[in-house]
Amino acid sequence: MEEPDLIFLTPAEAVEAVRMDADLYGPQDRMWAGLRRLLARRAGRNGEGLPPPPPASRDLALGLADAACADVAACAADLDTLAAALGLVFETRAESGTGPDGEPGVYVSTGMESFTCQRCGHCCLTLSFHADCTEEDLDRWRLAGRDDILAWVGGGGKEPGMLWVRPGTGLLTEQCPWIFQEPDGLYTCTIHDLKPGLCRDFPGSRKHARLTGCPGMGRS
Repeated sequence: MEEPDLIFLTPAEAVEAVRMDADLYGPQDRMWAGLRRLLARRAGRNGEGLPPPPPASRDLALGLADAACADVAACAADLDTLAAALGLVFETRAESGTGPDGEPGVYVSTGMESFTCQRCGHCCLTLSFHADCTEEDLDRWRLAGRDDILAWVGGGGKEPGMLWVRPGTGLLTEQCPWIFQEPDGLYTCTIHDLKPGLCRDFPGSRKHARLTGCPGMGRS
């Protein structure tokens, strides 16, 4: 798969990516059940022999996700089956292959080749995430002399911290402090050339765009 939107994952990274999907997006019962059936078929079973979701104090939906993640981990050595699992989970194309250093793994398409930012402001006005910035972000802001940006990082920008935190309060903001609405109604990032890597990479995939309400994929 020779495309610019590909991500290569080793089997261990692929299993972790599936777990992160379960943690990030919450209940996806139909998808997890479908994934378990897919893996059962590829293992030569009819699905009736699937182990039940593990008993837990959490609700049934989380138990189903746990069971599906365990199934993926169990099949990780079979790269073609692992690729089929990733294709279902991430709603995209995935193929087994060899990584840049010769390691076995799976190439996953992000599906972002047709993405166009609509400048709707949705991702900036409704911050459902407050991940840490990176050392690269901090270095970029320090080099630019942007103490005003550093002031909005948790901990005052002395080390990677949460984005974005009201200076002097420790309180997370509900929307990005750097978003500005133009007279035509569209939104502009006032630190576009310096924005965090988290924002540069948003949304990370077609599925991420759909589940976070980003309209940048259009109707395709």
